[in-house]
Amino acid sequence: VPAAFGGASEKLNVQALCLIRETLARHLGLADFAFAMQGLGSGAISLFGSNDLRAAYLPMVRTGQKIAAFALSEPVAGSDVAALATTARRDGNGWRIDGEKTWISNGGIADYYTVFARTGEAPGARGLSAFVVDADTPGL
Repeated sequence: VPAAFGGASEKLNVQALCLIRETLARHLGLADFAFAMQGLGSGAISLFGSNDLRAAYLPMVRTGQKIAAFALSEPVAGSDVAALATTARRDGNGWRIDGEKTWISNGGIADYYTVFARTGEAPGARGLSAFVVDADTPGL
């Protein structure tokens, strides 16, 4: 989580994150798993989200009040982003996402999901976008 939203990410580099994960895993493997999955689910927001999106989600993730999920993998494509079939299209003032995800990190316990879907005709990963979907969204 960026410092502007209560985190310390500007102070942490990859080496520091690796040492944190090694320490967590040495004492309790589940603690490392929870740390990694929370970062995976909120990473796209932290790196590429608008300031409004960051302000709405990241402070609660940082304190553990909210759990993030990462919804990329699909039954046929697996984690091959170039082969993802889930699509998203504009629908009024929002978006309609159509598709199926599997192997969702933190799935079923998350408060929100970062869902990846195809929004354009560009081949491979270039036509993909990420959406934040609250767990109580109808149809999820």
